[in-house]
This record gives sequence, structure tokens and C-alpha cells, in this order.
Amino acid sequence: MKYYEGHEHAYQKLEAAGHDCWDKTAFDAFYMRPFLEAALKRLGPPGASERSLEIGCGTGPITCLLAERGYDALGVDISATAVRMAAKNAAARKLKAEFKVQDVLKMEGEALFDLIVDGHCLHCIVFNEERASLYAALLRLLKPGGALVMETMARHPDVRFDKAFLLDEKGVLWLHFPKGNPEDLKRIGDNLYHPNRRILRDVELSAELRRAGFAIEFEHTEKQEKAEETWLYQAIARKT
Repeated sequence: MKYYEGHEHAYQKLEAAGHDCWDKTAFDAFYMRPFLEAALKRLGPPGASERSLEIGCGTGPITCLLAERGYDALGVDISATAVRMAAKNAAARKLKAEFKVQDVLKMEGEALFDLIVDGHCLHCIVFNEERASLYAALLRLLKPGGALVMETMARHPDVRFDKAFLLDEKGVLWLHFPKGNPEDLKRIGDNLYHPNRRILRDVELSAELRRAGFAIEFEHTEKQEKAEETWLYQAIARKT
């Protein structure tokens, strides 16, 4: 099992507890909404039949908003439970949004979407070659002039993680893993850890986007309101 497939268990627990979104708040008050609203205003209303893709859609609040705003909206996630919950949430709101179980590192197609939104997916992909593969796929999937709207965890010098985590010099956040057998386990001292997040500084994230071939139109870094561990890097970038 790949390290990022552990989200399936998290969504099973959310569903069992009666929650309909990742941060356990009201579905329409999702964590990324203020930035996404501002980004959509900046981009302007979609034209007829414009298509959007959300990577890491979870239970669907972002994809549902995009469908509400007039996009032909698709959300993908590695978790089958999340995708099932997302389809249910869209149906309850009578929205025509599509959801698929998909490993974002194995997406196919070219020039399919006018807009791609990263719903907090990028920081779940930790290794350089995987991140480069994801950026290349996003660039390939976007139409010329299409926009990538992303919000992802960022490092800050004041951040301190609890003792279950270790943050290495490359920005990989390792989580103590006492049992199970995910891929990419790493022994540190007497304990086993598995990769949990990649948390880079904002300047590193900006450079990563440009290196991948995107032109950045907007970027901003701010403190994450509901967590002490990280800040958030926000960007709007174009395929030129």
C-alpha cells in the first residue's frame, strides 16, 4: 500500500462518525472556501462548458461549489469512501458533479480542463519524483491558458510538531508508525516512521511551480487558522 492510501481509513472513520467533510464542520464552510472564492472572482465566471478538475476532492465540497458556479466539475480522490460520500453530497444538493476514484499520479489525458483546483492534495505527495510527475500531469491536463488554483501546507520557522512526528531537512514530515506495512517505511533509532506530508517553505513551493512550467499570477502565505503546525501557501498559476 502506498503511504498516501491511508486516507481511506480516515474517511471510513469520518463516515462512521456521521461527518460529511474532512474538517468536521458544515459542508459549505470548508477550509479553503475564502481563498477559492477570491480566486474564482479573479478568474471570472466560466464560459459555456468549461471543465474543472479537483485533485484530492475528499467528500466533495470544492467540486460541488465549482459545479454550482457553472463548471462541468469532476473531483478525484484515492479514497473510494470519500468518492462515495462526495457523490451522495452532490446528489443531496441536486448538483451535476462527477466523482472518480483516481490515483493522481496516474491520471491520463491532455488539454481536458480549463481549471484545476488542488484541494490540499499536493502536500500529501512527499517525494521529488512523485511531485514532479504530478505537476507534469496537471500541466498536461490543463488547456492552454488554463489555471491551477492551489492551497497547500507551508513551513514556518516557529512551527513545532508533537513527538509522534519528525520533520526532516527536506521538508518530509514522518509519522511514527508502530504497526502495519505501508510502503516507504523508514527506521529512525528504534522506531519506524512513514511519510505523512511534504511541507516546504513558500519560496520553495513557488520555485517548484515555476520549475514545473507554470506562470504564477498570484501567491500568498498565511497562518492556518485551525492548526498550529503549519502555514498555508496559496497560488494561482497558468499554463502558458
